[in-house]
Amino acid sequence: MSTNRLAFILLAAAGVAASAAADTPKNGASPQFSSEVTLVTVDAVVLDDAGDPVRGLSKDDFVLTENGQPQKVATFEAIVAGAPVSEPKEPPAVSTNVVQARQVGRTFVIVFDSVHLTPDGALRAKDAIGRFLKDGVRESDTVGLLSTANGMWWSGRGARDRDHMLQLLASQRGERIDVMPSGVYISDDEARRIIEENDALVSNVVWKRIQLTGVTLDTPPTANRGSMTDGSAQSQISAEVYQFKPEVEAYARTLYDAIQKRRRATLDVLRRVLESLTTRTGRKSVLLVSEGFVADNATPGFREVIEVSRRANTAVYFLDARGLVASTGDPNSNRGQVVGDTGLEASYIFQSVGNGMFDLDADSAGADQIADQTGGFSVKRTNDLTKGFDRVGRESAAYYLIGYYPTDDRHDGSYRKISVSVSRKGVHLRARKGYYAPEPSGKRHKDKSEEQDAALPVLQRAVDAPFPLESVPLRVSAYVMGNASPKEANVVVATDIDIRDLAFNHIDDRDVDRLSFFAVALNMQTGERFKSNQKVMMRLTKATREGYTRSWYPALADLQLPAGPYQLKVVVVDENNERAGSVVHEFDVPDLSGWRISTPVLSDALFAPKEGARPQPVPLARRTFAAQGRLFCQFSVHGAAANEGTHLPEVVAGFALQDANGRELFRGDPAAIQPDANGALARLIGLPLKGLAPGDYSLLLTFEDKVAGQHYERREPLTIAAD
Repeated sequence: MSTNRLAFILLAAAGVAASAAADTPKNGASPQFSSEVTLVTVDAVVLDDAGDPVRGLSKDDFVLTENGQPQKVATFEAIVAGAPVSEPKEPPAVSTNVVQARQVGRTFVIVFDSVHLTPDGALRAKDAIGRFLKDGVRESDTVGLLSTANGMWWSGRGARDRDHMLQLLASQRGERIDVMPSGVYISDDEARRIIEENDALVSNVVWKRIQLTGVTLDTPPTANRGSMTDGSAQSQISAEVYQFKPEVEAYARTLYDAIQKRRRATLDVLRRVLESLTTRTGRKSVLLVSEGFVADNATPGFREVIEVSRRANTAVYFLDARGLVASTGDPNSNRGQVVGDTGLEASYIFQSVGNGMFDLDADSAGADQIADQTGGFSVKRTNDLTKGFDRVGRESAAYYLIGYYPTDDRHDGSYRKISVSVSRKGVHLRARKGYYAPEPSGKRHKDKSEEQDAALPVLQRAVDAPFPLESVPLRVSAYVMGNASPKEANVVVATDIDIRDLAFNHIDDRDVDRLSFFAVALNMQTGERFKSNQKVMMRLTKATREGYTRSWYPALADLQLPAGPYQLKVVVVDENNERAGSVVHEFDVPDLSGWRISTPVLSDALFAPKEGARPQPVPLARRTFAAQGRLFCQFSVHGAAANEGTHLPEVVAGFALQDANGRELFRGDPAAIQPDANGALARLIGLPLKGLAPGDYSLLLTFEDKVAGQHYERREPLTIAAD
């Protein structure tokens, strides 16, 4: 199969319909607030004076109002963070987004704001994040780690995912660099005021500061903007103070353009992360680890971040990685004043140059505002950001999930204010401030990208989400096959799609739907991403659709990957109703230079890649099979040593099917694998399934390279389904 190509194998049409049992129950998706759901959920954190969560409250202790009208509590649940993460576990052979029971836990998304982090700030940030991942995360928590610079992400729960995030975090760095030449000192807020507000006072202050550092600038012939010319001493001072400096403007423009680029990148990531959290229940926190950015409500994305945080019921916390530094005070206090060299202006100049400081609060005011307006808080002026992480984690260690059905059930898209109070005295309560009602029937908010492709925003939210989306049930597995090159392996991503609830249209005796299929694999060691993105049109007969209802629809995508550990995210969007499913799956690509075995393909169906070719097993994500027909297993051997005399490898392989107690049911004694015409070593074996009792089994494969004297053993789990 060619790289980056999506192959959909129509088993029924080929006459080899899988006889798989429906091995997974209908998924019980978590309650989601949308136009179809009227239950509004509020996660309320109640804290004592020490900042610790108050436990033991009941629904009778809470009073809710919406737009001032009392609301009746319909659902109530006390949530307590679970135990610390356990020892790392091996990833499963198959990953799914289908959950057997509703899971409510904490969700943390850590945004490593690389574009706003200097190298020193990045070191402080990584240290604090690492401590939080080690000590603050619980087994039931879902954690995502993203970068604003290079698209890095990793998500999951438990110790294995935590350890992978720690390794990936170690490879990150601060990308913010000084774009000003040596000796030219301009703060971000000064650049903003010079460019956006034509602030001549700030321009003059910067010009004098540059002079004090010994940098020589060519003075332009004329540079008077708004100067006073009545000849008085005060007028002469004013003319000097308000003289706009074109040299400074040029430097400020360079810095301002960099500021805008960095800020847009961070706001875009924040918006996408918050949008991905809109359907998530439970306590959600976005931790922005950054050195901050200046405030500008006119910047595209700033107001959108505030709005989508309300929709997502998610607070953003700003953890300032600049460390323990002081501020010189806000030069805004000088605005409109005429100040000479002996006044505030001179004081500000000398403080800025002598202490190497600017107005740090103004330079981070944008991040502060987002934290404040989304219900979070800022952690600043400290070299130990760990305390800030601890505070966020401690506040959400226990909370209350309260649900109610609004007395105002209109679908008008309006913003509804929520007020939550608690009868307990001497406590402090944090809860969402409101929500947006569903849009009127048939109407919903669309952005410009949706006008071009309705699935794009849904696809982006699913990719950004740090947890699986369940609206389209999926199963995913990865098969590491032969070498695509000396440094890359062919990897087949097998995805099974539950089509029972897809929004098919019935056209010309066919059920028609189109899917957007996206797969991205992230190399944990390098941060490099590998993608496959396809559109798929399904036109199924009634019989074919019924067959896939039982076995699920199989889809294959090809990737070429170098060696390393990977986290794979697969997203499928039903374009007819814009519902999405996503799965995260972890796997390793081994060292390609040595002896290795391809991932065995276990399947109950065969297909011929071309006419006259030998049938091969269909790579499936599922590992559950019906007690009928045969089970096929195919594998290949790579990098085996060659005999000096024959120049051929000598590899033998055997197998045994065992039940859950280790009892051997079938056995194939070790036998030599004969090279084919191209010298490849591959074997296809078949096992009867008829008569096997329902339960868990395993296929034990053994290999020996007789020339090199190497042995390898691999156990593949599988399940036989009940009729």
